[in-house]
Amino acid sequence: ENHSKFPETIKNNVLRLYALCYMATDNQEMCKKNAMLLLNANPGYTSVNDPPRFRDLIEELKKGANATISTASLSNESVEEAPVPVTVITEEMIRAAGAQTIQDALIAYVPGISVIEINGVMNFAYRGIYGLSQEKMLVMLNGIRLNSYYSNTAMTDYSISMEKIKQIEILRGPSSSLYGDVALTGVVNIITKDGSDLDGIEINAGVGNFGQLKASATAGKHIYDFDFFVWGSIYRSDGERAKGVIDTLLLRGDCPIETLPEDIIIGGYNNKPSFDYGINFKYKGLSVLYSSNSSKTVIPYTKSGLYFVPYSYYKYTDYFGNKPGASYHDHNVKLMYEKDFGRLGISVSAGYNKEQMIRYFVEIDSVVDSYSYYEYVYHHLDLETFDSYYIRKYQGSGLATIEQWEDANYTCSANTNYEYGNSRIGGSVIVGLDYSFFKALPVERNNVYQFTHKYYDDGGYKMLEAGSEEPKNDFYLQIKQHLGKFIINSGLRYDYKKHCRLAFRDYWDEEEDSIIDNRSKMKEFSPRISLIYMLNRLNFKFNYSKSFVDAPYLYRTNELNTILLGVVDSEKMHSFQLTASSKKFVKGLETELNFYYNIGRRLLNSETEFSVNWDVTIIGAELVAKYDIGKFNLNANLSFLKVQDYVPYVWEYEDFDDDEEILTYSNTIFNVPNFTSNIVVGYKFFDKMRFNVNLYYMGRQYFKNDSYYEGDITIEKIPQVFLVSPSLNFDFKHFTFDISVHNAFNHKYSLGGKSVRPVQQKGAWLMLEAGYRF
Repeated sequence: ENHSKFPETIKNNVLRLYALCYMATDNQEMCKKNAMLLLNANPGYTSVNDPPRFRDLIEELKKGANATISTASLSNESVEEAPVPVTVITEEMIRAAGAQTIQDALIAYVPGISVIEINGVMNFAYRGIYGLSQEKMLVMLNGIRLNSYYSNTAMTDYSISMEKIKQIEILRGPSSSLYGDVALTGVVNIITKDGSDLDGIEINAGVGNFGQLKASATAGKHIYDFDFFVWGSIYRSDGERAKGVIDTLLLRGDCPIETLPEDIIIGGYNNKPSFDYGINFKYKGLSVLYSSNSSKTVIPYTKSGLYFVPYSYYKYTDYFGNKPGASYHDHNVKLMYEKDFGRLGISVSAGYNKEQMIRYFVEIDSVVDSYSYYEYVYHHLDLETFDSYYIRKYQGSGLATIEQWEDANYTCSANTNYEYGNSRIGGSVIVGLDYSFFKALPVERNNVYQFTHKYYDDGGYKMLEAGSEEPKNDFYLQIKQHLGKFIINSGLRYDYKKHCRLAFRDYWDEEEDSIIDNRSKMKEFSPRISLIYMLNRLNFKFNYSKSFVDAPYLYRTNELNTILLGVVDSEKMHSFQLTASSKKFVKGLETELNFYYNIGRRLLNSETEFSVNWDVTIIGAELVAKYDIGKFNLNANLSFLKVQDYVPYVWEYEDFDDDEEILTYSNTIFNVPNFTSNIVVGYKFFDKMRFNVNLYYMGRQYFKNDSYYEGDITIEKIPQVFLVSPSLNFDFKHFTFDISVHNAFNHKYSLGGKSVRPVQQKGAWLMLEAGYRF
């Protein structure tokens, strides 16, 4: 009863000593009570030199109802105190769902996320909003932005090792008030393990059907004030062979269908495997993180917008070790120093990011009509120097384009956190500054003909010039005030950047001397206010927040006709959320019900051959339930959304007539289901084996089939999808063994998105994994 009277500087040690004394006398109830008080006083407490029993108890409490996060308010806090709805995915939850990628884990546990198909490259929609790639949600690694500074894209595939993850914290709602650009619909922060979490070496290896091979190694140690954790992983797969869809409407003239390949490759990561390696080092308040991520995915069809048919993948020549597909390689470095002066804390950091992207896309694979081939040559090759004999003889066999670019970004930031009062009447103030500088190298473009011959394009068709931007400056302020059971969490951020001064030719203007200067300034205010009322068993939150996405460098300086004028404005989202959560009404049961009302302004989306801004209003509801008692546990979520209103802003073009159903149909958004649900159920047998089943349901959705050549627009219905994915986990003293099956009943289905046609998805994929800990 006297623990609250001790000074803050020694309170942690006092509570720890209380708990250890009760553990020594086998009073488990009082031990657990004081351990919970310890975590409430210090949510970031890490059990290092404690007895094993107490260390296990601390970890169990962290993974349970007392899980703490740092993403929502830049300081450790409970999930109940976070200003927006939060989902925490732990290492055990990842294993139970059989998740092989970050996207797998998000779909399993975050309500409202659904797959968007962009010809084999991973992308997802959240609460109905998606883009040309995964560029509407901010993805971070220990607070480091992983979204490309060039295109805003974040890869959520095999380039991120799952074995290094301690937990994933997802802020479900706009979060620009803290993180600025890209945090339009939410934030995903991947938290790596510390050396103290592992305290040893662990190796894992896996094998599966369709040529799947994976391996990983992690090592960690905590010695006095030193803590280090290193990781490395690799993954490859041949991919699943399937019969591709050949749309005869796209083939004109003298194009015999039998000359076209029939097979497509689904889920292929071959020719160059995906990998992830890095190190996280800490010494007192100093921390250094380095990570390198790479992936190369096979796209099933030829480039969207031309023919979109199967192609002969293995016939094409290698380009820096890559066959056709999308290749990505990223380096991230972050140096940070943190220091506490009693109630005052400071943090300064510097970061560096370097990205390389290669897009090796097949344009025309087999013999096609001469008109379309001449059209391709006109736009892509120099007619004066290109061998006309090739045109006459091959008429378009084995044509591909290769685009490659690099970019680098430098960042530095500083913030200070001041705490005042006490846990009942008190709070904290956080003030921070960010500074960043971006530089891009020119896009290199090559052409491939007759499958193996390269033709370098040295003029006339430059996708993007080299350039740099004015430094970006950001300022943010957050105030969190406790008033007994009532919490007010407010924040405001100001982002300012002067866009690069880069003039480019108007593609649509017939006058050659027509030049557009895209100088502009980005000035964005991002406010947030959250009202939280906490009771013993109930928790209520009301939140308003505004977020934005600044049009990336690629969009603002692109000469291609796929990006039109007017899209350089920032995309904006206003969101209202009302959340009610409960626990302890039923032993082991936690529930959350969330209602949201989102207003999107000038959101960027695209059709087959052009882009468009649009306004949209979406209402939705989410239900999350967690039940954990004895040997049984369950994680369930369901989501429902409905489009209330939308307004498209289409740049007028002579061959395009406004279509009232350009982006939505029947109170939904194309390629997004109105209803989704996922349940992960687990039961533990014999203390050594756990059986899990992941049950995923995705409701009916609609796809707009726009025939490029015929000009007809039809609405296709994509049937509902129900997938069953079981897994078995075995745990021995130092050895683990996992068996997981995705889509166990081999359900055949296709999904649409940013592709010309719906693309068939994975069938039954099996993975066997074994691990050993030293």
